[in-house]
Parts: sequence; structure tokens; C-alpha cells
Amino acid sequence: MIDMIRESFTFLIPILLISIYLLALVIELLFSLKRRVISEKHFSQILYLVDKGRVQEASEATRSLSQKKLLKGSIRIFQKNSPSDREDFLFDLALREIDKLNRRIGLLPSLANITTLLGLLGTVAGMINVFYRMRISGSSDPYVLAGGISQALITTAAGLIIAVPAYLFHLVLKNRLHIMEEQLELTIDRIMNLYREIREDVRKKARMEEN
Repeated sequence: MIDMIRESFTFLIPILLISIYLLALVIELLFSLKRRVISEKHFSQILYLVDKGRVQEASEATRSLSQKKLLKGSIRIFQKNSPSDREDFLFDLALREIDKLNRRIGLLPSLANITTLLGLLGTVAGMINVFYRMRISGSSDPYVLAGGISQALITTAAGLIIAVPAYLFHLVLKNRLHIMEEQLELTIDRIMNLYREIREDVRKKARMEEN
């Protein structure tokens, strides 16, 4: 078995290097999304603070980096003139966070495809080598053919062993990113509602003072 792997090393080396990079990328993304997605209970507490107008407290209470950036940004938006500018500003903050993570998650299926193709290329090259050797030697021994084919298929197996978990992690991470996106959108909605309530209170006080 070791001899068969050694024979296929030319194609196994890039597959191994890609697998190391994929592992590092998945660990980094899992850790990153864990810090950006809030649990339902904690998220409800954050929204409660926002609804009560305690945005600074909500920012200090959250451990999520994306929520913290959004809430800190929302403190600044109350100084802007146009309500639409405020909403655009918040959505821009959220989209930048989501887009940054989405691009890195998108690398997973691309790298999985590359490892699969490298595995198939290694198998094709191995098969060509087997038939070429049989032609040169004039041998038609089925045992030799079976051994050559099994050796050639090692690279395909290695490529699939890397590609399948990469696709699975892609689905898991995409789901977590979708949860994060929903949380950010709901937070923006609550912040804008808070802004409208504050503006309405200011108008009411102004009218009462005029009267």
C-alpha cells in the first residue's frame, strides 16, 4: 500500500497541501462565525435593550463582533440628517461583514472541485502509465492490470476524501451565515424603529411647547 501511495505522490502532494489549507480555512471560519452569530436568548436580550433605547448597553452586552460594529455604528447615525442615509449606512455595515465572510466560504466548493479534478487527473495519468507499461512489456496479466488500476485510483479516493467534507462544511457555514444575516437585518429594523420613535417624541414635545 505504501509503495502504491509513493507512486502516486506527484498528484497526492498538491491534494495534501490543499487539504491543509482547507482545514485551516474551515477552523478559522467556524471560529469567526461563532463570534458573529448570537444565540437566540442573547439576541432577544440585545433587541430588548435596543427597543428600550439603551443602544450603548446593547453594544457593550453583545459578544458578537458584527452586532457590536452595527450597534456602535447606530449610535453615530442619529447625528445624520436623512433617515434613508441612516438606513443605508447600517445596511452598508452589515453587507460588508456578510460579503467578507461569504467570499471566504465560497472558497470551499472551489477548492473541493480542484481536489476532485486533481484526483481524477492522477487516476487518468496512472491508467495511461499502466497501459503503456503493459504495451512495452507485452504482458496481458490481469493481476498486473488490477494492481495498476488500484494504484491509479488512490488519487481519486484522496480527492474525494477531501472534497466531501469541504462541501459539508460549506453547507454548515452557509447556514450560519444566513442566521447572522437575519439577525443583522432584524437589528437594523429595530434600530430604525427606535429612531422613528425618538423623532416622533421630539416632534410631540416641540408641538406641546408651541401650544
